[in-house]
Amino acid sequence: MIWAAHCSWHVNGWFYFCRYWHKTTCRSGCIYLEQTLKFRSPVFVGQEVVTTVTVTDINERRRRATLKTVCECEGKVVVTGEATIMLPAATA
Repeated sequence: MIWAAHCSWHVNGWFYFCRYWHKTTCRSGCIYLEQTLKFRSPVFVGQEVVTTVTVTDINERRRRATLKTVCECEGKVVVTGEATIMLPAATA
């Protein structure tokens, strides 16, 4: 899944990922547990930032999923990180 956002100041990866989770996983009952971020390059006003989230691991027993997160601007990686979410309990 690719999600694009326009940046109005220096990239704030946490904001992008929280907004992504709110729009996609929160509605399904997932809980956002943690996020690590590495800021690699600045983003300037008017530049488009593309955020990509990839599921890298699912632990069904613990109801956890690990996700790789990457923000790119003009083909250059500007933010990388990893997130952990709690998956909703199975319903009968």
